[in-house]
Amino acid sequence: MSEANYNVNYVIQLAAGIANIGLGPVSTAKVHFAPLSYALEKQLHVPVLEPIIPKALGVFGPTKAMAKKFDEAVRQSTEQYPNARVLFVAHSLGGLLSREHVLT
Repeated sequence: MSEANYNVNYVIQLAAGIANIGLGPVSTAKVHFAPLSYALEKQLHVPVLEPIIPKALGVFGPTKAMAKKFDEAVRQSTEQYPNARVLFVAHSLGGLLSREHVLT
């Protein structure tokens, strides 16, 4: 685990759709989000976190269980920035899970 950065005010959490599958160390989500991630970091000077991929979270399971796993994935990916507000950039199912995360 890397050292926490308490001076970051915002981070961007990417959330992929159901079709973005993991392929070893590189997922289609990481490839698809790469240009956007680069542009956001360069223009906004805000850390952009690795995409959360719903399929890896058990897409075909119960919705509440999937939302709980998504919440845990957000917590894990943002723990390096404990004071930062999370801004979501999401696609498809990632958008629905992001909305659920924000509303609960």
